[in-house]
Amino acid sequence: MEGVLPVLMMSKTEKIYHSFGAAEDSISKAYPIRDIFQSFFEDYAESHSVSNEQQKAAHCISECKTGSLGYNLSYCESCGHIEIHASSCNNRNCPNCQAPQEQKWIMARNSELIEGCAYYHCIFTLPFELNDLIYENQKLLYNLMFSCVSDTLLTLCRDKKHMGATPGIIMVLAHMGAKA
Repeated sequence: MEGVLPVLMMSKTEKIYHSFGAAEDSISKAYPIRDIFQSFFEDYAESHSVSNEQQKAAHCISECKTGSLGYNLSYCESCGHIEIHASSCNNRNCPNCQAPQEQKWIMARNSELIEGCAYYHCIFTLPFELNDLIYENQKLLYNLMFSCVSDTLLTLCRDKKHMGATPGIIMVLAHMGAKA
């Protein structure tokens, strides 16, 4: 945005923010996942084993765009218009923060598609029983999974009985519950 300067707001920002007419109800309705975490995560964590990483992600999601993480101010030098926005958490597990990045990524991949070529979406899943082992060894086991998937696809596609060609492969890790 040309002519717009982002400025970090301090102190009294919340008072200013509400004076600009940002109703809490409309903010709450825009982030239902955050509200679920705020309402239920504490009770859930008391009765389930929750790692430090999960605790941190839940905290970030609960605080995302509430104002507790600070505010951002956008000021248009041309007309003087000011907009104040509660800061987001930018946690990789936060659906509110990741949705815009996901859409950007999808649009970038769409621009790379070759017209007239067939594309296939393959999903490789791991058994639920391995979740604890995978969680404790994420880097090693996810790298191993990607390597095995890549080797499998390349071997099958290069075989003349199947494709007889070398495919291009884009691999994305989708955690449980992610939409494929």
